[in-house]
Amino acid sequence: MSNSKPFKKWLDWRPSKKSHPNVIDNVPPPPSQPSEPSNLSVWLLPAQSSPENEKLSSIIKHLAKKYGNYAYHPHVTLAMLPASFPPDIVERVLNEMKPQLFQQQIIFEALHAGQVGIFVYGHREFTSEGAPAGLMALQHAFHYRLNQELQIALERGDEAIMNLGYREVRNIVPMFPHFSIAYTPVGQSEGVTELEQMGLYTRPAETQGEHATTQVPGGGMDDLTASDGMKLGGYRGYQVGALFAAYCGGLRPEKWRIFMRLE
Repeated sequence: MSNSKPFKKWLDWRPSKKSHPNVIDNVPPPPSQPSEPSNLSVWLLPAQSSPENEKLSSIIKHLAKKYGNYAYHPHVTLAMLPASFPPDIVERVLNEMKPQLFQQQIIFEALHAGQVGIFVYGHREFTSEGAPAGLMALQHAFHYRLNQELQIALERGDEAIMNLGYREVRNIVPMFPHFSIAYTPVGQSEGVTELEQMGLYTRPAETQGEHATTQVPGGGMDDLTASDGMKLGGYRGYQVGALFAAYCGGLRPEKWRIFMRLE
């Protein structure tokens, strides 16, 4: 069951005023660009061979070309961790939670032309008491398991873990789940209009503003095929079918380096 207040608070979020270029992953940065990552990010992606991945990738590539940037994998960020976080712990917990995560769906609800780009807000599910449910609950469980693994390593005196400088990690992903389709400081609304004219963006049956949408009833494949919901590339969302981990540089994809892929 959804809780309107947490959703309203999340929907009112606006990105901070920054501008960064958008570059495809795994391409070495220019010599003038520092290569140190600012975080370790964990992504939820559609299955790489799926039609959803193909269509969403083509939309990102189209917008990247429009804004003079580069393309990247369509994804929702599950976690943003310190770049020093042990990757073996990330891999262990992802493999443990993979069956549950692969049962989840990212359901598109609202499109927003923000200050740093174009974003799609995903469905957020809460219990009747306002606690996270569904994918949101799994995001909390993922961070909980990471912290459990840290504590186990600390208790056994693992020197590398003890030298990290922190004993826990927090969930700092904004407006989860959200799906970025372009990073650009200018022309965001123009990009949205172009997608609509090309038939790549379909507004929901009921709208509350220029790029707003109503909530979708929670969960299930019916939400992904509903005719009255928002669609991107003809799809209401996607089933999680791949998990990537990457070293990132904030909103600067020229620093993104994928180092783990689970499919």
